Amino acid sequence: MILKSLTVKKCKIMLSLCQSMAKHKGMTLDEMREFIIKKLNVDIKKLDTNPVGMLLLYEYLYSQRPATCRNEEKKRFH
Repeated sequence: MILKSLTVKKCKIMLSLCQSMAKHKGMTLDEMREFIIKKLNVDIKKLDTNPVGMLLLYEYLYSQRPATCRNEEKKRFH
């Protein structure tokens, strides 16, 4: 039961990250979903049974984060 609860929370976090990235790119969430399905073969609304897809999606979103986020990260650690 605890594991399922953690998975649900992770899925909500990933969906929130996708919503933020979609907004940053000027896309709707549905457009972002279709883009990610084509790009990664991962459906952002079906991550609860796909932990590998969740990791792949996270890595992709992390690599695509806006430059301002990367610059802030550099400031904090240097």
